[in-house]
Amino acid sequence: MRQSRERIVALQRRQARKVKFSRSWRALAKRIAREYRKVAQRTDNWARETARQLVAQAEVMALENLDLASMTRSAKGTIDNPGRNVAAKSGLNRALQDAALGRLATWVCVKAEEAGRRTWLVDPAHTSQQCARCGHTDKNNRQSRDVFVCQRCAHTAHADLNAAANIADRARACETAWRQAGSPPLPRPSPRLRRRRTDTARPRLAPA
Repeated sequence: MRQSRERIVALQRRQARKVKFSRSWRALAKRIAREYRKVAQRTDNWARETARQLVAQAEVMALENLDLASMTRSAKGTIDNPGRNVAAKSGLNRALQDAALGRLATWVCVKAEEAGRRTWLVDPAHTSQQCARCGHTDKNNRQSRDVFVCQRCAHTAHADLNAAANIADRARACETAWRQAGSPPLPRPSPRLRRRRTDTARPRLAPA
């Protein structure tokens, strides 16, 4: 992804030096669009293959119900109210977009449904601060980005593995409640429909 991004940035810089809508400008615009398509196809292929491997290893899938749109929102702010740590937030947004979490989650749900398996989207609140052993939740449990130390039971683990255990526990609770309710049909997420562009710029002439 980094190499593709560098190629796109280089093409955009070349395009910025051209006269807008000139022949060379339009040629570079096509090359930039082609690079974006390659990135999207590469990401989609990776997400689909990774989802297939994950679904093949488990009967029940557990995912955090993340609000990725809010997580990757720009921190630039406005002129009157500028944002803080804009460069760090931009780097984080770029890393989240490169990870393609939304695309991976979509394909996990699709592949799990094709295989007749279930996927639970659990509440992500405090999964990184809750102890997977005793259930104690405290922001001080997260000692650093990688280290988790419970302030109550002194349980120590990698922060991501501790959070993953909490996500799995919440999914098990959903699975148990679903079975106790008699295994009712589960709702499936509705796909987002793309609006078809209408040509309103050029009025159509009425037939003579």
